[in-house]
Amino acid sequence: MFEDIYIEGIDRGKIENAGGGKTIVPYILSSEPPVKWANYFLETINGSGFTSDTSDFSRTSDLPLSGTTKIAGNRVLFICRGDTQRIEKGGHCWDIVAAHVADANKRYRKTLS
Repeated sequence: MFEDIYIEGIDRGKIENAGGGKTIVPYILSSEPPVKWANYFLETINGSGFTSDTSDFSRTSDLPLSGTTKIAGNRVLFICRGDTQRIEKGGHCWDIVAAHVADANKRYRKTLS
């Protein structure tokens, strides 16, 4: 049975400066996602397949250029523009990743029923 995936935190030791006021943030997922889940997540966050749940973020300047968000194991590598307040829980970048995680959970669950 599939258990929803969520963001547990940030791998602070692996945050990288991407230049130009951007930071690569490794958000830690609660588990390594199945391939199909990862495909749903990457499809929406990287610029295609937005749903009503994620459309609030589809035009924000915090979204990375198409194709830049990656999943490595149980980490989402997300490029965030701006300061650390945008990265932290409750910050805009965290909220964007969390919304796409929730959307991927919903879409993946539908394939299981």
